[in-house]
Amino acid sequence: MQSSPRLTDTITRLLYSIGTKREVESYLRIFSASSHPGEPAKFAVIKIGGAALDHLDDLALTLSFLYSVGLHPVVLHGAGPQ
Repeated sequence: MQSSPRLTDTITRLLYSIGTKREVESYLRIFSASSHPGEPAKFAVIKIGGAALDHLDDLALTLSFLYSVGLHPVVLHGAGPQ
């Protein structure tokens, strides 16, 4: 499934509103290269809290493992109830 030019433009504008040009170009390069028409990219969304900062080595190993098995980890921090 290919994204429409309108969707691509919307995503690009969103990224530019939340990051620097360098960050945006990096994300676009990674995620556009990770998806092929016949084989869509697979992502693992991981929600972490502040306590994860005390276990960075474990987090890094987990993210590395996910990537090694073909998943693109996306880390979400602080999205829990307040």
